[in-house]
Amino acid sequence: MARRSRPRKVTYFEPVSPRLARNTPQPLRGAGHRVVGDGCPSRIVGGDRATVAVAEGVRAERKAFDRTFAGLSRRDDVTRRLMTIPGVGSVTRLAFRATIDESDRFTRSKALGAHLGLTPRVYQSGEIDRAGHTSKCGDRMLRHLLYEAASVQMTRTRKWSRLRAWGVSVAKRRGMKRATVAVARKLAVIMHCTWVTGGEFEFGSPATTATAA
Repeated sequence: MARRSRPRKVTYFEPVSPRLARNTPQPLRGAGHRVVGDGCPSRIVGGDRATVAVAEGVRAERKAFDRTFAGLSRRDDVTRRLMTIPGVGSVTRLAFRATIDESDRFTRSKALGAHLGLTPRVYQSGEIDRAGHTSKCGDRMLRHLLYEAASVQMTRTRKWSRLRAWGVSVAKRRGMKRATVAVARKLAVIMHCTWVTGGEFEFGSPATTATAA
């Protein structure tokens, strides 16, 4: 007599999208897989739906905040001129405007690099004169936003500019991270100059730069 084999219970796991898995907080990632098949616990499917609902709600609120910040940055004359600088978003413009507050606080635009902690520490004692890592003093949020804007300027901006060409040349000599910090420091100086002079960002042209060199 032939022996009957007992059928196995197979459970299939259907993962959610990788983008949703990355944007989901760590405590909720356990519910990030939809279980289909025999013996499917309803709480897992419910947890997956709750995770999707939370992610969609956060995404909708973020879009609403982005629209609000974009509207605020268009109303002010200073932040509207800062829109001409590539890589500088509405949050960075508003944060720069609120942190600096008054443009005449700084007699020289180059002083903003040290004020925002984007210049290296300097240790001097007798004959010792040594430069260290960036000081990271001043407003932490604005420093982070300027670094992110410099990263966009270096990696995502396609239009040529003298600032981006200078940053690329620094990256070839000193590395990408140091170049990004240097570009962030330059961005702070350019934003203050744009504020004081009432002008706009000048991209320049490769032919002009080559002739000047």
